[in-house]
Amino acid sequence: MTFDEMQLILQQVVISQREFQLEMTELKSLAQSNGRAIQSMLEQTTTDRLKREEERVYHEGRMERLERISEALANMLVSVDEDRPTILRKLNAIEQKTDSILNRLQVND
Repeated sequence: MTFDEMQLILQQVVISQREFQLEMTELKSLAQSNGRAIQSMLEQTTTDRLKREEERVYHEGRMERLERISEALANMLVSVDEDRPTILRKLNAIEQKTDSILNRLQVND
């Protein structure tokens, strides 16, 4: 092998090494970029999960309040049903007194 041939091979090795280094630099940049993208996605997923948890807690609180309101309304309706006979008795008593007064007024006429 001649000196020129060895020099040519050496130049090709140097060129190949430079190309390899460029490719490695590109791969390193790509890996870093992918790492940042993955980290961003993980952070977004965590943020979304926390937001959904907050919304779930909020809606559970609202549902609990609505259930208490429903129970209060049901209790109120039961109370009205229980009071109805008393109210009806009072109305009947008022009606009877009114009829009695009207009868007395008619008799006195």
